[in-house]
Amino acid sequence: PDVVPRFERRSMRLISEEEAFDAERYIGDYFGAADDILFTMAMDSNCFIPHWEKYINRVDDLIDGLNGLSTSDVDTKCHVTKFTEEDNLRLSRLPRCKFTLNHTDL
Repeated sequence: PDVVPRFERRSMRLISEEEAFDAERYIGDYFGAADDILFTMAMDSNCFIPHWEKYINRVDDLIDGLNGLSTSDVDTKCHVTKFTEEDNLRLSRLPRCKFTLNHTDL
């Protein structure tokens, strides 16, 4: 791959994938599928619910949610927690530590 030009790599990859593809391997997955309890459960729409369907029932809900997003600096819906004077004092009393890491430590 290092000496093959980039535009030729794609065509070489597609030819290689086409030659290696075995349709019988994939069609064999469906033979006897009715007897396979795991396959039957996976194909049952009441058994498997994708994670996105648990939270988003309709595309309209998603669009409404996206339209409600804001990119402004000030968001009136956002609640900002402020520290009290006591909190600031407690934070200032925390020990200050310095960590020096070398690239070998990472």
